[in-house]
Parts: sequence; structure tokens; C-alpha cells
Amino acid sequence: MELSECAEVLQSKATKFEEPDQEVLNDSDDDLSRNPTEENEDAFTLGFAKGASSKAVLNLSSQVGTKLQQAVRDEADKEKAEDKYQELIKRQKARVDTEIHPIVWILIGQPEVVARLWPAERVVMGMRVCKWIKEHLSRNAERVVLQRAWRNVATLTASDVHQDLARFQHHAVQVELRQGRELRATQSTGQLFINSLLMGLSQARNWCGAIVHLDLRKNALDGEAAGKLARVLGDRCGALVALDLSDNIIGPKGAGKLADMLKKCKALQVLILGMNEVGADGAQRLAAVLPHCTSLKQLDLGWNKIGVLGTSKLSAALPRLPALAHLDLRENKIGVDGATKLASVLAECRSLTFLNLGWNFIGDAGASALAGALGECSLLTHLDMNENKIGPEGARQLAGVLGQCMSLAHVNMGWNRICDDGLKAILSLLAECRSLSHLNLGGNYITEKGAAHIKSTAHVLAGMDASALHELRPDLQPLAHVSCLALRGNQLGNDGASMLASVLGAFAGLTHLDLRSNKISDAGASDLATNLGLCKALLHLDLGGNTIGSDGGKNLAAGICRCDALCYLDITGNSLGKDGVGALAESLAKLKALNHLELCWNILGDDGAAKLASHLSSFPSIRRLNLGWNKIGPFGAKKLAQALSRCETLTHLLFFGNSLGNEGAACMVQVLEECAALAHIDLGGNRIGDVGVGSLATGIARCPTLFRIDLNGNSIGVKGVAALEPALMQCKALGHVNLINNGIEGAVLTELVQRGTVELLV
Repeated sequence: MELSECAEVLQSKATKFEEPDQEVLNDSDDDLSRNPTEENEDAFTLGFAKGASSKAVLNLSSQVGTKLQQAVRDEADKEKAEDKYQELIKRQKARVDTEIHPIVWILIGQPEVVARLWPAERVVMGMRVCKWIKEHLSRNAERVVLQRAWRNVATLTASDVHQDLARFQHHAVQVELRQGRELRATQSTGQLFINSLLMGLSQARNWCGAIVHLDLRKNALDGEAAGKLARVLGDRCGALVALDLSDNIIGPKGAGKLADMLKKCKALQVLILGMNEVGADGAQRLAAVLPHCTSLKQLDLGWNKIGVLGTSKLSAALPRLPALAHLDLRENKIGVDGATKLASVLAECRSLTFLNLGWNFIGDAGASALAGALGECSLLTHLDMNENKIGPEGARQLAGVLGQCMSLAHVNMGWNRICDDGLKAILSLLAECRSLSHLNLGGNYITEKGAAHIKSTAHVLAGMDASALHELRPDLQPLAHVSCLALRGNQLGNDGASMLASVLGAFAGLTHLDLRSNKISDAGASDLATNLGLCKALLHLDLGGNTIGSDGGKNLAAGICRCDALCYLDITGNSLGKDGVGALAESLAKLKALNHLELCWNILGDDGAAKLASHLSSFPSIRRLNLGWNKIGPFGAKKLAQALSRCETLTHLLFFGNSLGNEGAACMVQVLEECAALAHIDLGGNRIGDVGVGSLATGIARCPTLFRIDLNGNSIGVKGVAALEPALMQCKALGHVNLINNGIEGAVLTELVQRGTVELLV
């Protein structure tokens, strides 16, 4: 039998079972999680049956597949194969007393036939999706979440969506079909996805129950597609509770089409349309119909450039949304006039708990206008005024009224211009709002004078003289309610770091401390280290982007070992050198909770890498290790690989920008083979050639957990790709492969994607 004839036979048999199975899926078991080739290397068919366990279906599948393959080998056996197929189906029907509906995917020992009928990636993803759907059905039969994650968007057809949704005709359905920005390979591919999706939804709406949650974020939906979606949902959108179309390109036209549909969405509680280029015209159309959505609790129109006009129209609608609790209008070019319009109605939004107006450049005048209204929002818990060109005066105006918001927990005033005087005003909130736990004041030109204000505030709240020079007693903890203090991107310097260090004991509940990029050197780091141990709850410490050298690293090591709860340390972009990192590594080995360590740009070299390696095996919980740009060569790579192979919890290893070469790449094979949890390894920019990638291929094939590998910016050619491809195919979990900037022709990379070797080239 010729391959073409075999394909026709299989296709004719498969199409008989393509009608959607409308029966509820059986109870979940573990059969679908197996590799299809584990039980039978020659054949495998996936199916469901009413009243039949998946084991019975798998048994039938194996028998049918085996007989078909035997028939393929015998060119004269075409009719015999068909007879045996029908006989087996009939026998199994009698055994389980039901009609079996295989889901079309058949894998036999003839890859050319399989490729002609069904791409291999659909077989793999099909099994995962089916298992996932079954598990959710068993947990909650009335509210089903349907999520499809196609490896290649071009394989999606309208019938896919139709069949999947049709299975749940008796249930309310949550649909989450997310293409993802990275998969926008070409405009034609994106349109294929969109058109197939909308057609499938249109066909399926008469089969399935009411859709209550629709998530189509990051799908390149344009205005025309948004209009089609509105028509598809039609009268069935009355039950819609949540709609997320963020990060598309629906524009003003699409917003207008959706507006017509929203009139019917009486139950809608969540509307997310951020990053859609809606503009002022689109905002006006939406504002006109929002009052119909009387149940709306969350409205997200961020990153849409709605401007003053759009903000004005929207502001008029807000008081007619009595349940509105979450409002996100970031990056909309609101300006002073828009902020003033919004301020005129905010006092009427009594349910508001979350307000994000970041990146709107409202300035002091806009902040002052908003201040008058925010005092009336007594339920407010989150306020984000990030990057708004707010100066000291605007900070004073806001601080003067926010004390009335007794539930206020998060304040983000980062990347403004509040300076030291504005900081002093904001600090007054710490005394009035005992609920305030997160304070972001990064990028605000705060100097050592501002640090002195923090110190005096702590002293005053502790009942001490504000000008006292001595440190607080350990039992005085007036700022224990503050759990996150972010001061990155300021100008504290060593003096500011020392002042802050003197009152660290006041922040007994501090879990996150961010002092990144503050011109702190050895002296400041040493003073901080002295009192870090007083922050018993500290989980996250960021000292990256400073100028801490070897001595500072050694002193920091002496103090940081007392932070027993520390799980995240970022000291990127300093100058620890081999001695500093050696001392720090010895100290960090005592922290049993540490799982995230960022050490890139620290001039480790091979000697520093070796010193770090001598302690790495004592890190019991390490999951992520970043050693990028540290001038580590083959010798250091070998030492690190030997140590890392004993780190059973390691999931992410970032090694970009070093000097591994082919020899160092060969050392990384040990990490790939022996790190049982490794999911991501970054070896970009390491001068790895075809020989090195050939060595890596061995390890990749033996790393079943690997999900992403970065090899960009090396010297890999066509020969290297040829050596790598079989390993990529063998690594079943692998979804992201980065091979750009390697001198490989674009056609080669495109072919890898089309063959399903890689899902994504970033």
C-alpha cells in the first residue's frame, strides 16, 4: 500500500468520528498523562466513551492502531485492515455498551502519514488539554474553564472551538483562548486564529450554555474582529460576568462595536480593555453605555490614550456605577485638565478601593485637584500615582487628605519629583494610616536628608526626641506595620544608608527592602549589615546597581546570615569580586529559605565562580541563580556544574554573557542531566559554536523538565542546528527556544517552527 493510499484510508476512518462528542467526559485518571509511545511504540489512539473508562478506550486504541500498522506493512491487506478495524470497534462497543468517539488523533509508526494527517504537536497538546478539561469537570461540573494552548496557532480551526465548546452544552462556560503576543508570527497567521475562533464561537453558541467569562487577551483582535465578536455573542451576552480583551488592537472602531453589545451585559462585573488604542472617540462610545452595566466592579482602560476628552466623558459615567471598586486609567495622557475632571466625580465613587492613575503627567496641579476628592474615598486601599511629575507641593496636598483613608494599604508615588520635602510629608501618613504597609518612593531624588526624615519619623513615633543620635531600642517598633519599603533609584549614598540602618529595628514587620541604585558603597553596605538582623521577617532584599566592593561584600555577609527568613537577594551590578562573593556565599549557605540569588555583573571570574561553587551544594532551597556577565570561562563553568548538579531544587540558571566557549558548554551537560527540576537555562552570548551545541544536545535530550533554553548571540551554524534538532524534539516539555543572532538563516528558523521543533523564538 502506498503512503498516499494509507493516508486516504486513515482519513476516511477518522472522519467518521469527527462529530462532537456531547457526553460529559469520564472521571479523570492518569492515563492521558503518559507518553503515547510508552505503552505501544507503534500505535496510539486517544478517545472518550460514555460509560467506558479511558483505560478501556486506550486498550481499544492500541489494538486498532496495531492492526492498522500491520496492514500498512502488507500492501495487499487494505480490505483486511478495514474489516479488522470495524470488527474491533464493534467488539468494544458491545463490551462497554456505548458508542466510542475517538478524537481523531492517531499516531502510528509511519511519521510521513501522521504528518500528512495531523501535525504531531496537536497530538501532544491534545492529550494535555483533554486531561486538563476532565480534571476541571470532576472538580466543578457547573462551571467549566476551557483553555486551549496551541503550540502552532495555524493548527486552530473553527471545528476545534466548536467541538470543544459543544461538550459543555449543559454548563456555564468560561472560555480562555489566549494566543500570546509572542505567537504573532505573521498577520495572516493571526487572522487565521481570529477568524477560526469567531467562527467556532458562532457555531458553538447554539450548543453550549451561557458564556460567563471570556478571556481573549493578546490575540491581535482589531476593530473588525471586535465587531464580529460582538455579533457572535449577540443576545447570549446577558450572562457575561467578565470580559478581558486587553492587549489587542481594537481601536475606536472596535470600542464602538463593543459598546453596542455592552448595553445588554447587565451582569457584567469585570471589563478589561487595556492596551487597545481606544483613544478619545472609543472612550466616549464606551462611556455612553457603561451606566447600563450596573453591576460593574472593575474597569480597566489603561494604556489607551483617551486624553482629556475621553476622561471627561468617562468621568460623567462613573457616578452611575455604584459597585465600581477598581479603576485603572494609567498611561492615558490625562494631564492636569483630565485629572481635574476626574476629581470632580471621584467623591461620588463611594465603593472605590483601587485607583491607578500612573504615567499621566498630572503634575502638582492635578495632584492637588485629586486630593480634594480622594479624602472622600474612605474605602480606598490602593493608590498608584507612579510617574506623574508630582513635586513636593503635590505630595503635601495628597498626604494631607490620604490620612482620612483608614484602609489605605498600598501607595505608589515612584518616579515623581517629590524630593526630600515631599518625602517628609508622605511619611506623616505612616502615623495616621496604621494600615499602610506598602510604600514605593523610588526615583524621587531623595538624598541623605530624606533618610534623616525617615530616622526622625521613627524616633517621633517611638516617643523619642526627633534629633536623637542614638539608635532605637530593639523593643521599640513604631513602624512595624510597614512591610514593603521601596527607595530604589534615589541618591541616599553612604550617609543615607547609615541613617536608615540606624532605625531598621523600627521596621520589625519589613519583608521587602529595595535600595537598588542609591550610590551605596562599602561603608553604607557595612552599616546596613549591622542592623539587617533586626528585620526578622525580611524576605526580599535588593542592593543591586550600587558600588559595593569586596570589603562591603564581606561585611554584608557577616550581617545577612541573621536574616533567617530571607529568600530573595539581588546584588546585581556591584563589584564584589572573588573575595566578596566567596564570603557572601559562605554566609548565604546558612539561610535555608534562600531560593533566588542575583549575582550578575560582579566580576567573579573563574576564581570567584570556584569559591561560589564550593558552597552552592549547601544551598538547600535555591531555585534561581543568575551569574550573567561575570567573565566566567570553562574552568569556572566546570566547578559550578559539579556543584549545581547536586542542587535538586534548581529550576532557573542564567549564565548569559560569559565566556564558556565549546568547552564550557560541554560542562553544562552535567547540569542538564542531573538537575532534576531544571526548567530554564540561559547560555546566550557565550561564544558557543557547533561543537559546543552538539555537546549540549546530549544534555537537553536527557532533561525532561526543560521548558526554555536560550542560546542567542552565539556562533551556532546550520550544523549545530542539525545536531540540536533531534534533542529538541525529544525534550517533550520544551516550549521556548531562543536561537536568534547566531548567523542562522531565517529560513532555517522558520522551518524549525513549522515542523513543531520549537514553539517560540524570542
